Amino acid sequence: MLFCGHNFCRGCIVQVFDNQDPFSPYSCPECRTVFHEPPTLLRNLKLCNIVEHLSPKQTSPQEETQLFCTYCEFDIPAIKFCLRCETLLCDFHLKKHNRSVEHLLSEPTAFLKNQKCPLHKESLKYYCLQDSACICASCYQVGSHLDHQVETLTIASEKKLKDSMLKLIRDREELEEKIERLKQQKRKVQEQADTLRKGMKAFFMKLMKEIQVLQKTVLGEISKQKGHAFFQV
Repeated sequence: MLFCGHNFCRGCIVQVFDNQDPFSPYSCPECRTVFHEPPTLLRNLKLCNIVEHLSPKQTSPQEETQLFCTYCEFDIPAIKFCLRCETLLCDFHLKKHNRSVEHLLSEPTAFLKNQKCPLHKESLKYYCLQDSACICASCYQVGSHLDHQVETLTIASEKKLKDSMLKLIRDREELEEKIERLKQQKRKVQEQADTLRKGMKAFFMKLMKEIQVLQKTVLGEISKQKGHAFFQV
């Protein structure tokens, strides 16, 4: 694409410029706009995307089936796709999955269908910040999300993961603070209980001593009165 906005095949426009008079300024074959220097050829992304969309896509069966288990640390080929959990399963994890839940299983290629734009049948590559939706290149270039602010799915997923991690960290810190407050409250209650127990123990010990003294005094007085009564008889 030239600066004037007209589109040409790169090979064709280069050949046209090469055949023009070298002593004359370059000009657009369509509108005759003059360029005093060799014009910089721009890539019309919208047009390229339309051409790519209309061109038949050729992918080998091997490329289509190179899907790996969601749970395996290494690249272990998946043999089934769980439509409920949206996870790819190898033979080992399929057996574990079937023991725990009864979900609808399909071929791994169903995973690819879930990762394509339902409108343009293209791979989802972008995340529309305005509509909070995963979109393909055609949605962004010429579709309903034109001129919307978008990010690549990689960047958007990294941000989402970072936000989730930060939220988990904040939640963990809040939980740790609550646990610490509960521990402090427990220690405070324990200290209050110990203080009350010591106070009550001291109170009853003092009370018991006073009762013993009173008991001794009363019994002594009774004995004294008894002696006086015997002398009077």
